[in-house]
Amino acid sequence: MLKLPAETISSKFHQDFDAILDELNSDANILKHKDEVLAIWYASPFIKRVCISQPKWLQNILADEQLHVDYDLEKYRQLLTTVFLNVDSVDSVDSVEMLQQQLRQLRAACFARIAWRDLQQYTSVQQTLNELSIFAEICAQETLQWCFEWHQSQPRANDFVKGLRQNIVIFALGKLGGEELNFSSDIDIVFACIDENALEDVGQEQSAQTIEFYLKVVQLFIKVLSEQTQDGFVFRVDTRLRPFGNSGTLLPSFLSIDQYFQTHGRDWERYAWMKARVIAGDMQAGEKFLQEITPFIYRRYLDYGAMQSLREMKTLIDTKARQDSAKENLKIGLGGIREIEFIAQMFQLIYGGKDSSLRIRSTLQALRQLEVQGLLAADWVNDLTIAYLFLRKAENGLQLREDQQTHSLPNDEQQQLHYAYLMTLSNWQDFYAEYKKHTSIVNNIYQSLLKSDDEVKKETFDKSEFERLWMQIDEKEYCLDILTKSFVDDAEYIYEQLKQFSQSSLVQKLVPLARARLDNFMPIFLQQLLQFEEPLTVFNRFLKILKKIAQRSTYISLLIENKNKLAKIFQLIQTSPWISQYLATHPLLLDEILSMDDTYEPPGMIEMQQQLTTYLANIDTGLEAYMESLREFKHSQAIQIAAADVVENYPIMKVSDHLSWLAETCIKNALQYAYYELVDKYGEPRCVLDKQTYVPEVLIVEYGKLGGLELGYGSDLDIVFLHNSVGENCETSGGETTGSKKIHNDIFFTRLVQRTIHILSTVTAGGKVFDTDLRLRPHGESGPIICSVNAYENYLINDAWLWEHQALVRARAVTNSDKLHNEFVRIRKKVLCQTREVNEVQSAIIEMRNKMLDANQASSNADFNIKKDEGGVIDIEFIVQFFVLSYSNKYPKICEYTDNVRILDACEQVGLLDQHNVEELKEIYLKYRKYLHQLSLKLLPETVEMSVFANERSVVQKYWASLLHSLAT
Repeated sequence: MLKLPAETISSKFHQDFDAILDELNSDANILKHKDEVLAIWYASPFIKRVCISQPKWLQNILADEQLHVDYDLEKYRQLLTTVFLNVDSVDSVDSVEMLQQQLRQLRAACFARIAWRDLQQYTSVQQTLNELSIFAEICAQETLQWCFEWHQSQPRANDFVKGLRQNIVIFALGKLGGEELNFSSDIDIVFACIDENALEDVGQEQSAQTIEFYLKVVQLFIKVLSEQTQDGFVFRVDTRLRPFGNSGTLLPSFLSIDQYFQTHGRDWERYAWMKARVIAGDMQAGEKFLQEITPFIYRRYLDYGAMQSLREMKTLIDTKARQDSAKENLKIGLGGIREIEFIAQMFQLIYGGKDSSLRIRSTLQALRQLEVQGLLAADWVNDLTIAYLFLRKAENGLQLREDQQTHSLPNDEQQQLHYAYLMTLSNWQDFYAEYKKHTSIVNNIYQSLLKSDDEVKKETFDKSEFERLWMQIDEKEYCLDILTKSFVDDAEYIYEQLKQFSQSSLVQKLVPLARARLDNFMPIFLQQLLQFEEPLTVFNRFLKILKKIAQRSTYISLLIENKNKLAKIFQLIQTSPWISQYLATHPLLLDEILSMDDTYEPPGMIEMQQQLTTYLANIDTGLEAYMESLREFKHSQAIQIAAADVVENYPIMKVSDHLSWLAETCIKNALQYAYYELVDKYGEPRCVLDKQTYVPEVLIVEYGKLGGLELGYGSDLDIVFLHNSVGENCETSGGETTGSKKIHNDIFFTRLVQRTIHILSTVTAGGKVFDTDLRLRPHGESGPIICSVNAYENYLINDAWLWEHQALVRARAVTNSDKLHNEFVRIRKKVLCQTREVNEVQSAIIEMRNKMLDANQASSNADFNIKKDEGGVIDIEFIVQFFVLSYSNKYPKICEYTDNVRILDACEQVGLLDQHNVEELKEIYLKYRKYLHQLSLKLLPETVEMSVFANERSVVQKYWASLLHSLAT
């Protein structure tokens, strides 16, 4: 709060105060506030002028204590409405001048009040910015409507003009768009016409009248608000951000703006339109249009190309800031307001296409959301927030003194002392030290995130030779001299590949910007290869990726901006061709790898589900967007698991757990999405059982590797869908949906499964989530794709083959219903614990195994198929299933789990196998699976030379012979 020593106030201040006091009949309340009034007058001559010109205003705000109340949108609307009601739009041309006068007087009063509250710290910086923005917004709304009605009310307006509807929308950009307006700020706006047909689908004469009328409305709007009169102005209106700037039409249509963005839109315009907000006209139509142009502003992919564009814009500002006159500029000076805005908007442009939660107009809110999303460190966000609030208050302090548009700190000693006072500091040195502290912090953060062009060229290594090589790729001898120094025997091969790539149509057709980015990256790529033991492997694999992304130059920008982290990508593709291929197919994952920490620790199942929920909460609605986002999530998790596998040498059971959890997370989410889609259309399914109505639910049965938590890379998902809806006759069971468009429950659940499978398996631009296999359902491919729990149980007990009971050994339930889960566990246990003749189980399993061996005789006798051949994985799995089917009736414990390792442990615990047997089988089984994972990551088949697992194969064959061929006899 301002506290001014009495001796600093001149006699003129007291005389002016006494004059007001006399005019207001010695108002006791004003006299009571004399010290505060004089302190405020000393800080702001602008407020003093308002008080002298409008004494009643001073009396009212002190009497009603309006200085201690926040004004909201409705309060300002009330104030503005009063002004417009006082001006009869039909009266005469003088009403324009009358309106201008009253608006300017109201503006002065409102701004003086806001400035007073700001100086006395009766309000926050954010509230000050918000109230200034609200006032501007309501001014725009009321003025636009008044100008429209005024022109229609003029005698020269014909019936056609009088019949036109208000089709003009005003978009606010810049600080008004972000609701962060400062004192004496311009308002950056773009006018637009909603109805394109209004300018096109009428006769030539009427079209001309329409255009002329609308243009007159917006021209009058600008005149009313921005014309300098003896009372000043309301707002300076800046319309240069419209398509084609000053040379473009003042009132483009929505369609023409959209077409402009598609054909002429530049990166700086994307930056400007990030803050676009509808402030006047048809708000709904304007919001719809902003949604339609979102793809122009926010690219769907990670837009690292925006960083270079922002850097170029900031370089121009930095050049200006380095001029003497701009050195201490709060807005564009080093570490100033603009740098904080650039930091926030850089991340918003890069990531906003994928994450809609980042599409925020407010700088402070954007910074907070960037922290939430883990894109900016919490301490940086805290520092930037504090600096932003300090600089915005300092900016307002400069402008509210004389109501002038200025951003430069004073250089006169007396002015500096006065400015320190209004910033509630005792001297200039204290303020300046605080200012330098904040701007230094901001600039350091800015420099680390968004370097200038000069700094980008200062690489941490000397890439000049590789740069010259790439630019002179046709000069073979020269290039080989450079390559031989680094790559020796591989130099000629690398040269030929580089030359072919350089001369390929892919590269030759690149637009200039994309070509410039590629030229910048290639020397970085070659330099990075030098740190690897197998540079040729990395070169070949990454060149394939490069060919995939060369024409999508935003990915090249991503790599350039993260050149110090490229080793992470190269390390992974050197280790695994599967990862290399995966990255080439899904280049979005390049950013995923670069953003991983060095431990590559994938999330657990609960965390994974939470991450997916959060991820999907930030996407646009609609099936297509959902499907793409689900694919992106799956790919990002899969690459993280693979990275942990190859870099951290993850235990095979942990790898399979994570892959299985990923599949389960995606299945459950897809089912949930499909369910709510159908509920929106048909209502929820309902059933009546024992005169009680309930909502039937769905259960997913996971079989095979997924059911056993042993999923591998690229595995299909063996699943079966069940529901607990009872009764087939809707008239007697109530088994139908509750919506206005009712359907039978069996139709509802059938469509639910179809949609879920469509979501998971359809190939889109992002690939697919998983292939699904439903053939293990009752009656196989001839059966319905979903059946009731009762029908499922009946089939397993009465009609299923033994091999279907075998499959049930590795079956696991996924559902949100504990009751339904317990019901499945009961059925599984009931089926598996049936009393069976051991000899019959033995014979059936041996017969099935022989059929499988006969069907896979194509493999060479010189090779060993780790999974399918005798002594391989399937033999161990069949041994486990033999024990479960033969002895669960005596030892139910052995059918509790679905994975082979824990089933073997259970067999030891009940005495069916001794510890040595179990440990040996487990060790071999896990060794096989680990090797199969490694083969998958190397894109190799499941076969190895016979000698590789000779001992393990012999041991498994021994167990097969002893356990299945002789144990039961």
